[in-house]
Amino acid sequence: MACLGQLRLAPSGLVVGINMTAALRIAEARGLDLAVVSELLQAAENGLVEAMNDQEARSAEGTTGTKTMDTD
Repeated sequence: MACLGQLRLAPSGLVVGINMTAALRIAEARGLDLAVVSELLQAAENGLVEAMNDQEARSAEGTTGTKTMDTD
């Protein structure tokens, strides 16, 4: 997505969202239906924020979030 460089960050560095103005301008320039894009962006933003913040939390805890299998 072209707007991934348009993330909004908290002072702590955590991702708090997508710059919707920039994202909608990109969509408009590409001739996309803004009503549809705005609905999809909300869902994308929620997923992105959750994933990025979960990854940051795992990094802070020293875990990678990957699972390993026991071979006992």
